Parts: sequence; C-alpha cells; structure tokens
Amino acid sequence: AVEFQLYIFTPILFALAWHLSRKGQSFQVTLVVLSSILWLVSVGARGIFAFPYVQSMQDGFYLPYASTVYRMAPYAAGLCGGIAVKEQASATWSFRSNVLQSILTFLSVLTLVIASLVGGEYMYAILVEKTSPTSRFVHVALILQCVLLRPCVGLAASFLLYLCAIDRAPRLQAFLGSCIWTPLAGLSYSMYLLQYCGMALLLLPIYEKFVANRLGSSAGTTLSVAFGMPVLVLLGTLPLALLNFLFVERAGSMLSKYFLSDKDKMTSGTDAKAAPWPPVTSESGPPQDASVTSESNHKSDSLQPQTSSPDTTPVCV
Repeated sequence: AVEFQLYIFTPILFALAWHLSRKGQSFQVTLVVLSSILWLVSVGARGIFAFPYVQSMQDGFYLPYASTVYRMAPYAAGLCGGIAVKEQASATWSFRSNVLQSILTFLSVLTLVIASLVGGEYMYAILVEKTSPTSRFVHVALILQCVLLRPCVGLAASFLLYLCAIDRAPRLQAFLGSCIWTPLAGLSYSMYLLQYCGMALLLLPIYEKFVANRLGSSAGTTLSVAFGMPVLVLLGTLPLALLNFLFVERAGSMLSKYFLSDKDKMTSGTDAKAAPWPPVTSESGPPQDASVTSESNHKSDSLQPQTSSPDTTPVCV
C-alpha cells in the first residue's frame, strides 16, 4: 500500500514541478528541489517520532513501518538519481569532479556496510530491550541509526546506480551485471511478498525453541543471533518464492502474453482492411482519403483515349 501510494503520487509531483517551472526555473531543477524536500520531510518526521526516546534509555520503540511519510525518503532519493541519469544522457549536465565522486562513492559504500553490520531500524529496539545500554553516547547513536539508516541507504543506492548508468563505475557495473544475479532478480519480488510466510515457517519455530531462552545480556550474542536470523528467513522463504514465481508470477506473465498476442493478431487483421496511413496527398490540395483518390484516378483514366492491343489470351470453348 505504501508503494502504491508513491506510484500514484508521482504524476502529482511531476505536475507540481511543471507548474512551478513555468516561472523561469527548469523542470529538472524544480523536481530535484521537491524531491529533496520530500527526503528532508521524511527524515524530520522520523526524528520527531524518535526524539522523546532520547531521554529514556530503557524503552525501545519501533518506527511506524506502514506509514508513507516515514518511508518515502528512498523514493525521493531514487527520483533524484533518475533525474541525474536523464540529464547526463541529454548532455546538459556531467559529473566532472573525480574527487567529489570518490568521496560520495566512499560514503555510499560505507553506508551500505554499516547497514549490513548493524541491521535495520528494528535493531534499535532489539538491542535496547536485550542489552539495555548504559552509555548515553551508545543510546543516541542507536537512535540516529534508526532515524537515518533507511534514508541514507536510499541515497547510497541511488548514487551507486547512477554511477553504473553513466559508466563511471565499471567494476560495480560488471559485478551487478553478472549472470548469477538473473535468477535471484527473478525471485526477488516473490521473496519480498512471502518473507513473513518464510519467517513463520522456519525462523519463528527455531527462535522460540532454541534461541529466545539462551539470549544473555551480551551485545555480541544478540548480534550473532541477528546475523543468523536473515539466513533462516531466506531458507524458509526460498521454496515458497520459487513456487510462487513458477506457478503464479511466471505463469501469469505467459498467460497475459498469450492473450495479448491473440489480440494483436485480431487488431492487425482489422487494420489491414482500413484505409492506409498517412493519407495520399495531392500536389495542389490537402490530404485526401485513399478511396476518393482511387475513384478520381479511375475517372481520369476513363477520360483518356483507349488504345487497342492484340488479345493474346487463349480462348477456351
């Protein structure tokens, strides 16, 4: 539902950017400014929600996962990346500074590494509940990680994909373009849809029977369990995703192509009987319909003197 809301919101955002750009500013710059405002609004909303918990070091919190405002920052970052690729293709803007590119690339990779090491925004509540940090610095750092990680991951992914699109990151482009990712890309959406089924199938039973009672007060133990949990989710979801891809997603795609191909054949048959396009134009007048032009040519031919020619066609009695 959150994603669908953003899909619907995109034409409205583009219309607003077009309306504001009529006052002298370019459409692309206006759209980047609006996208940046959306990113800042999302970060601000996440910060406002988390700010009351800075004083309490014992209570964890969960950001509203199903709220569009809290999750639209990566969407805004993706819009900025798409605009940058479009501008690069039209040669109206180019990334000339290698130093700036190196700095932004380093920050993007560092952001993704941190996200891999410390987990998502739910890790804050897990660490607070299990370890109860006594250091104010650690507590504030965990809150900042919860507030900023998702928006910054969106920026990092958008920038790295932008570099690949403009051929400024050949090694990353070759790595992401490897054929090994093709089946994983095919299963990615099914994995996303069925992740909670995979959790209930494998993760939750193992966690409740073998892990929950053995968690101590050590942050290392909690992190070890946290790193193992995604593996269990993947193993539990993979068979379900494969079945969904083969019998629902892939089958539906092939079925739609079958019906669309029949529709195209019917349309092409109907179009073959229609008048040709573009209409025939005369040198001294506007475009004319093909039937009218054919009729006029027939009339003009009938006015010409007819010349006889020997009939060479054999006659059968």
